[in-house]
Amino acid sequence: MLKFLRKTKISDFKYIEPWVWGRAHWNGTVFLNNPAVKSIPCLGIVFDDIKTGEKIFKRWRKLLGGVDEFDELRVSIIEGLEEFKNVSYVVHVSSEPHNTLARLRSQGNLIDNEFVHVESMIQAEHALEKLEYLRDFRSGYDEFGEYTIVPMSRRTPNSNDYNINYKLSITKGRLNFRRFSDIKKGDRDYVVVSSDVLRKKD
Repeated sequence: MLKFLRKTKISDFKYIEPWVWGRAHWNGTVFLNNPAVKSIPCLGIVFDDIKTGEKIFKRWRKLLGGVDEFDELRVSIIEGLEEFKNVSYVVHVSSEPHNTLARLRSQGNLIDNEFVHVESMIQAEHALEKLEYLRDFRSGYDEFGEYTIVPMSRRTPNSNDYNINYKLSITKGRLNFRRFSDIKKGDRDYVVVSSDVLRKKD
């Protein structure tokens, strides 16, 4: 029996589209973990335009399903930013093309060899008191070894009361916890170093 394989371009699998994120306006990150409830922790991406933000997650789920089995989305949380103005941590979202390539080949796809331009989105958290929520989140992550990522929106402007769309959640395993001082040129998170979200203290 002949098996016909579909020829696929790795660049067809774009997980970060900056123009879409620009419309959605990512304006915060929320960490949810309740030690009293035995469930995996949740990382919420807060969008001003939740309808556009949900389109991002719908596309991710179309490409990945409800579980990012091959860790094709790359998420880093970067701390150790004391030299910068009022920054407690930075969240960096990008992709892992090599992992996408591995998944496609495991499914029997023929892949065009080509360079891939990896896009990134970066969000800095300025509220130092939110470090406590990050600590709780990491504790839950260390316990379960996985987390979910979900789209969220504020019920009213500037409030800490959120709408959470769990139906669009994606479960992930790998999460990169980094120290800013460990990030050198050539590192996947080096884009944070040169970004305009960080301003050094006077």
